Amino acid sequence: MKTFRNYIAEHVGVKFIYDNMNICSAPGRKELLNSKFIVAPNQIEDELELLDELFIKYTSLSEITKTNILHLLSQVYDVSLIIKNIQSGFTVDDIQLFEVKKFSVLIQKLKEILCEINYTSLEFSDLSIVINILDPDNTGLMTFYIYDSYDSKLAKLRKERISTNNQNKKDELYIEILKLEDQIRTKLCKELRHYCKDLEINLRNVAKFDVLLAKTQLIEKFNLCRPEIVENRINYCGLFNPFIADILSKKGKKFQAVDIGIDQKPCLITGANMSGKTVLLKTLAVAQIMFQFAFYVPAQKAEIMPVEEIIMSLGDNQDELTGLSSFAAEMLNVDKIIKAAKKGKKILGLVDELARTTNPDEGKAIVNAFVYLMEKYNSSCVVTTHYSGIITRSKRYKVKGLKTDEIKNQEVNSTNINDYIDYLLVEIDENFVPNDALNIIEMLGVEKELVFSARDFISRKL
Repeated sequence: MKTFRNYIAEHVGVKFIYDNMNICSAPGRKELLNSKFIVAPNQIEDELELLDELFIKYTSLSEITKTNILHLLSQVYDVSLIIKNIQSGFTVDDIQLFEVKKFSVLIQKLKEILCEINYTSLEFSDLSIVINILDPDNTGLMTFYIYDSYDSKLAKLRKERISTNNQNKKDELYIEILKLEDQIRTKLCKELRHYCKDLEINLRNVAKFDVLLAKTQLIEKFNLCRPEIVENRINYCGLFNPFIADILSKKGKKFQAVDIGIDQKPCLITGANMSGKTVLLKTLAVAQIMFQFAFYVPAQKAEIMPVEEIIMSLGDNQDELTGLSSFAAEMLNVDKIIKAAKKGKKILGLVDELARTTNPDEGKAIVNAFVYLMEKYNSSCVVTTHYSGIITRSKRYKVKGLKTDEIKNQEVNSTNINDYIDYLLVEIDENFVPNDALNIIEMLGVEKELVFSARDFISRKL
């Protein structure tokens, strides 16, 4: 099963989400990166309920309390290896004992804050005994060394070494002190071994809490919505792409959100180039991935079914090192979708401009055959295409395309043409493919003779 780390490497949109997460601790980062793609609906629901509660609690906190929580989390060190060594009977050094003490103190402080705000979803074990073991003088300081109070003999030897002027005696006492300190460290580790389970529980919970908190902050930052889990469909109202929305926002522009519904059968989308079809597929992928890692999703409203796998063919993952052509790479991805569908796997297939790199007759046949198989095996698959003549009883959408009414009397060029494209999806019944390509290249200032000749060929139906 893929981890969140895998999806960061594969999807720029997921990497953008990760880069915008305020994960404070090393254990939290490790928890998120190693978390697995969740398939079970009840598990996703449980995770979302944890997020729901923390979101409600966190948004009501004062800025001071929020800052205190984040500051505590930022100091948490991954003590998992130290705990493992103690459990295995090893004697760890002073630095590692300091890390255990520091971790325990931080957890106790965090536990106190969470108790004050009545947050109980993640239960942190009491580590006061661990703190007492590592701070026998009850100094409350975030430091550690082998205290005199651990052994009266140790205190005596240290005083004697300070008071003597005999260097040989000093050296002898130093060796004796080191031996006794080692014995004390071994004794401390033996005592701590009884509390390793508590340390482990707290390490898991603080990592989980850090991730949940980062997810909570994302909800506010990008105005995400809580998805509803359903069995056999995917519906979005106001779906948007956070990555591209952020880019547009920096340019003073706004991402045009869309509505789309996908059933357990193919969904066909047509539209001219530059009409946002590829962006839509990438957005569907990012939203599904976020959902199955128990995030809120980028939409105004969402109903989403969990799938076992997301399989994409977007034409931007050609393996040039193996010498595969774009067509070969595309067909191998399509093959993965078909094989998964035939095995009865619940998938989300996302295919951009299927068979666009081959001749139109064969390309149209391939698209028809693929859509037929997706219908036959009841597989959720979104396919974008330029081809007309695609036979399907499934749902069809077209991108509205050029805003012809607004273009009149306007100077449209390569720098502002996107402002005159309507990216909304319209559900259609007919086998219709928009013919905006020539209008677009004309607006881009491409050689007029090309446009004129192309229109002439169309009029003659050549």
